[in-house]
Amino acid sequence: MDDSTFRQLKDSCFHHPEVTDVIFDYNKMLEMGLVAINSIDHGFDILWDKVMFNFLWRYFKDGIHLAEKQAKKKTSG
Repeated sequence: MDDSTFRQLKDSCFHHPEVTDVIFDYNKMLEMGLVAINSIDHGFDILWDKVMFNFLWRYFKDGIHLAEKQAKKKTSG
């Protein structure tokens, strides 16, 4: 994802433009994921391969648990 598209997404709170893209920059991906958890209206899809999942689990386990907790809180409250 190029920087211009990422800026447009951030400026619109990740609502526009609607894109399907592969994000290779893990900093962008993590930022999008954290913001998205708090702004989900109808759903959120993400696809990770085994390498990405293992990387995230190894270095961001606490963040994954926090995101899961926030998602559960949002859907129950």
